[in-house]
Amino acid sequence: MNEPLAKVAMELVRNADKNPDGVLGLDSRAISSLCALLEATCNCDEMDDDTYDDVFGDDDPIDAALTALGILARNNSVASVPSMVDFVNFHVPRNGNSDYLLDSIPDALAAFNSEGATALLQQAVTGSGHEDARCVLIQAVKEWGQRQSAVPSAMNALIASGLADASCNPIRVNTDLMMLVIDLKLDGCAETIERAFSLNQIDCGMAGPWDEVRRMLHVEGLGLPMPEKPYNSMDDFRKNVGIGCFSEDIIFMLGEIQEKEAAKYLDNAARAFERSDEAKGLAKPIQYNGYVHNFLELGLQYLGVTVDTMTVQDARQILLEIYPRKVSMEAEDCREAIDEISAFWKFVDRVHEVEDAKKIGAEVRSLHADFQREMNDPSNFGPAKSMVMAGRAEGFDMTTQEGIQAFSQVYNARLATSRFDSSSSHTVESSVVGMSRKQRKKLLGKKKKKRK
Repeated sequence: MNEPLAKVAMELVRNADKNPDGVLGLDSRAISSLCALLEATCNCDEMDDDTYDDVFGDDDPIDAALTALGILARNNSVASVPSMVDFVNFHVPRNGNSDYLLDSIPDALAAFNSEGATALLQQAVTGSGHEDARCVLIQAVKEWGQRQSAVPSAMNALIASGLADASCNPIRVNTDLMMLVIDLKLDGCAETIERAFSLNQIDCGMAGPWDEVRRMLHVEGLGLPMPEKPYNSMDDFRKNVGIGCFSEDIIFMLGEIQEKEAAKYLDNAARAFERSDEAKGLAKPIQYNGYVHNFLELGLQYLGVTVDTMTVQDARQILLEIYPRKVSMEAEDCREAIDEISAFWKFVDRVHEVEDAKKIGAEVRSLHADFQREMNDPSNFGPAKSMVMAGRAEGFDMTTQEGIQAFSQVYNARLATSRFDSSSSHTVESSVVGMSRKQRKKLLGKKKKKRK
C-alpha cells in the first residue's frame, strides 16, 4: 500500500463534496492516488492503529472509496478499471448483504463514458472474480446504459461471447447478462440466450421461461429443446424458508422457527400420510403423533430441514443420533418405526416427487438393525429419556401421567436419601482430611463415644 498517495486521495475525496467540479480533469498522480486509496481500503485489517488514523482519520473507508470510484469514473479513467474491479472483488463478497454498498457501487461506476462502461462489462464477462462482484459490475453497466441514448455495438458482442460460454459461468452471471440485453434493448444475442436456456444455464425464477423471454426479444427462436426441470432459484428460496410439499407458509424466518407454521406443516404431513395407500398397507394403523411425526419434528428442530430439503445424511443422523436421545420406545417397536418412516418416504416419492425421497426411503429401510441398537444403548439417552427408560425397567407405565408421577415420587425419595447419605459421609471425610493417623483415630473415637 502506498500510504502517502492514499493520503493525497483522501484530500481529494474530502474536497469532492464541497466542489464536485474541482475533481475533474485530474492528472496521472491524482488518479494513481485514488487507486492507492481503493487498495488501502482492502488492507484496513492489516493496518496498525496509527497508520489507519493517518490515512483515514475520522472518515469511513468505504464511504471514501465510493467517492473515489465516482471521481475515477467521472474522469473516465479506463486505466483505473483493474483497481476498481479489485475493490469490488474484495468488498462485495464480504458485504454481500449491504444494500448500501450494492446500490452505491453501480451508481458511482455509471458515471463512466462508453469506453469505461465497456471495460467494466469486459471484466464482468471474462473476469475470474466472485460471481457477486461480476453481477455488481453488470448492474453498473445497466445503470450506465439507462442514461444513454445509444449503446455501442461492442457491448452486444461482449454479451454474446459471455453467453456463448454459459456453461463456464455462474448461472447468476448468465442471467444478469441476459437481463442486460432485455433492459438495454440490445440486438444480436437471441441465439446465444436460447442456447443458454437450453443448457439450463439461466435462472428461470428471475428471468422467466424461454418462451416469455423470446417474446420480449421479438424472435421466433431456433426451437431448441428446453430442460425438463429448468433451474429456478425461487424454488430453492421457497424450500429454504420451509415452503414445500406440506407447507404454504414460511417456517424459517431470520433464523427462527415460526412455531405456528411449523405445527401446521407437521399436521399436514401426518394427515396426508395417514390417508395414503402406503399408510393403509402397514401392519398396524399409524398414530397421529407417531413415528413419522417425531421423525419430521426432530429434523425440523435439530437440523432445520423439512421434507423438501432433507438429505439421506440428514435422515441417517435423525435416526441414529437424535431419535435415540430424544424418543423412547420398546425394542420390539423399532421395526414398526422403521416400516412407518420408510412408507412415508415412499408416499412422498410417489405423490410429491421430492428429489431424494426414494434414496431416503431405501436408507431408512437399511438402518433397522443400527436403529434398534442405538435406541437401546443407554449411553445415547438424554436426561428425559433416561428417566423414562428407568421407570419402565422398574415396571412403571411411563406412557401415563399417573405412572410418571408414581415413578417420580420413588425416584425423588431415593435421591433425597442418597443426598443425605452422601452429605453425612462427606462431613466425616472432609473433617479428617489433612490429619495424622493419630489425630484421625482420636476424632473418630470421640464420634463413637457421642453415638453411645
